[in-house]
Amino acid sequence: MVKKRLLLFPVLFFVLLLQANDYNTYFSDGRIRMNYTIQGNSAYQEILEHSYILEGVWGGSKANLVDTFSYGRVMLEGYDFYSNKLIYSRGYSNLFQEWQTIAEAKTTVKKFRECVLFPRPKNKVKIIIHARDSNLVFQPFFKTELDPAVFPVTSDPSKNQEYQTVHGHYPSHKALDIVFVSEGYTSDQKDKFIGDVERFRDNLFRWEPYSLYQNKINVHAVFLASEEQGVDIPGDSIWKSTWLDATFYTFGIERYMSVPDLTKVYDYLSGVPIDQLCVLINSEKYGGGGIYNFYNIFTSDNERAAFLFIHEFGHGFAGLADEYFSSEVAYEDFVRTDLEPVEPNITTLVDFAGKWASLVHDSIPVPTPDKSQYDNVIGVFEGASYQAKDVYRPARDCAMKTSTYGKFCPVCTEHIIRMIGFYSY
Repeated sequence: MVKKRLLLFPVLFFVLLLQANDYNTYFSDGRIRMNYTIQGNSAYQEILEHSYILEGVWGGSKANLVDTFSYGRVMLEGYDFYSNKLIYSRGYSNLFQEWQTIAEAKTTVKKFRECVLFPRPKNKVKIIIHARDSNLVFQPFFKTELDPAVFPVTSDPSKNQEYQTVHGHYPSHKALDIVFVSEGYTSDQKDKFIGDVERFRDNLFRWEPYSLYQNKINVHAVFLASEEQGVDIPGDSIWKSTWLDATFYTFGIERYMSVPDLTKVYDYLSGVPIDQLCVLINSEKYGGGGIYNFYNIFTSDNERAAFLFIHEFGHGFAGLADEYFSSEVAYEDFVRTDLEPVEPNITTLVDFAGKWASLVHDSIPVPTPDKSQYDNVIGVFEGASYQAKDVYRPARDCAMKTSTYGKFCPVCTEHIIRMIGFYSY
């Protein structure tokens, strides 16, 4: 066994070396931001218009260029135009796809502003964006071409914001770069914002497995001063003038927060290395949200804010599903029980072998009774992802289920470690 493990290291090194050579072959310094408007309803989506912006720094991995997880509801792919080789891909979810699952989308067409980042190509590329169909299979719905020799757009230097690194200083292409952006902080509250970021940083590193991988994580802070403190609370007829127009009551759910125009956020991050975006809301009210490889958003001063950040970051960074099933949500039939979900920490048992089946001991019944005797085992517990029946989670409790539970279950922990490794090798 030891010899086999030793042999894996040179093989892994060789694979990463090949991928790093791919970066040098196909990409140059910098990154491209593609802004776009997506429109649709519950039955369709289309991209109405798009534009490209050349930005100063690619903060992502230069070794792991092709997505190996296939999580999220959307997949961006980039192909070398001449060889048709896949040279970059990244899965993500978005606010539009979430909106498609609520009742309003059955009768209404809406537009959302979004953006994606990818490394700056040296030569002409084909770009394809896929979305999952009702059977969770990726289907292309947008195709275009980009020739870096002819497109003229560059970033607006007047919007470039300085950033302060509060943890790390490791090379960005070998680290997970987490960027906190202020929202609802006034010009005299910069010190408060930096202090809040440091508090959330310290909280992150109190949780395993993040505490074990601090040397693979950078944390940066970007301060944007708003005219007013706080953000919109439509249910209370409170409206604030802020940089990003963040709001409570997304999809009619009071605690669910969102930023309606993602491009507005990234306008001010053109020189910042970024893998994960965290929008920090200056408010005592409870609320937040996390969308995979899209953004994480949460309030600063609520008594449950520390846990909320960890939970939402589980969504936004690691692609983990909610494991609770009793709280109010706007989604309708979010998980089809005749299909295996995409998320790594829930199952319908349709393809359990592809999830954590190998970790369940033969003595543990499947499904696993929700009883105290199974508190510390990996099992198959019914109830997850907003549905009480026919959707299962790996443990009785986990940070993805309960706000009073102080750790991740082993399945979620292992997946977070894999994600950190993806960005940092």
